[in-house]
Amino acid sequence: MAEVKETKLFIFLDKEDIKRMEGTIKFDGDLVRLSSDGDIEFVRAENNAAVGRGCGLDERNKKLADIIKAGQNVQIQVYKKGGFVPIDVTASDGMLDLRKIVKKAK
Repeated sequence: MAEVKETKLFIFLDKEDIKRMEGTIKFDGDLVRLSSDGDIEFVRAENNAAVGRGCGLDERNKKLADIIKAGQNVQIQVYKKGGFVPIDVTASDGMLDLRKIVKKAK
């Protein structure tokens, strides 16, 4: 099982990627699915393993507030083309438009 540390947020662009990763990665951060319109869906974890279940709006907003603090540097990993691509952002970039952040990942 792969282990990734020091990352606050793992972003998946496709629900199928989440299903493929299920049980294959241990992580300290939160998993998020990013839809094409820029909305996000947090994915629950069981025993620090990825599972593809979303959470409600209130829980999502609380988690974002817990993850991103004003002025804080945050590492985000975007799952693209079969692997994670790390990108560093600041909270001022941060959660305003995740689509722009994802475009930074090559």
